[in-house]
Amino acid sequence: MLTPRLSYTKHVRQKAHTAKFALNNIWGKLFDEASVPVRAKMDVFRSAVRSVLCYAAPCWGWREYGGAEGVQLMFIRRLFRLPRFAQNYILHLETGLDTVSAFTLEALLEYLLRVARLQDSRLPRIVAREVISKNVSWARHLDYLSTELDVHNHLDSLDYKIIRAQADALLGEFTKSGRVHKKFWRRALDSENFTLYKELDPSVKPLSLIEDTKMDLGASRWLFKLRGQLLHLNGKTLSH
Repeated sequence: MLTPRLSYTKHVRQKAHTAKFALNNIWGKLFDEASVPVRAKMDVFRSAVRSVLCYAAPCWGWREYGGAEGVQLMFIRRLFRLPRFAQNYILHLETGLDTVSAFTLEALLEYLLRVARLQDSRLPRIVAREVISKNVSWARHLDYLSTELDVHNHLDSLDYKIIRAQADALLGEFTKSGRVHKKFWRRALDSENFTLYKELDPSVKPLSLIEDTKMDLGASRWLFKLRGQLLHLNGKTLSH
């Protein structure tokens, strides 16, 4: 659902609600089943839940929507049985998962490559050219990101080879810069409540959902609480 201001907030909110319903519907049957490997649970989350959540994602642009990010954070909290006050940056740093917006960035660039192959008379190409010429919505987001990563912006060409080169450069610089990880690590360093977390070695990721750590899920849940200062101990300063 698109508003006159080209805002996708309402659309994302509706899709997030549907994705959470899907997540709850299959949780007891699969996600909470101890015999199912964590890797398999991640595959189901990506293919089933995220596909519902990211419907029409190519139109979002490169932008973090709280509703969309909340679905992935809900999955992490439930998987590791973490309290609600577990900080979002800790969830990302411990699991190594990118934000949903990193996935939608790839989806947008892939969509633009398909549009670049269309004839000038096709509606998707006409709409894309108007969005680019007005520098609104996803075009503005990509322009901002290109400037930040020092990548030349040639969207207005709508030429396949040029867009392909820009997409490769953007994704390459986006990954190499580690901007998402750095953003969350800055939050960890600035935290006044979770002061022990910043003392951990950020390169050590025993709870990664990207790599197979081969750690028992039950042990992983306890380790997550220990590393994230999420146990209800006497010295705890935040417990709500």
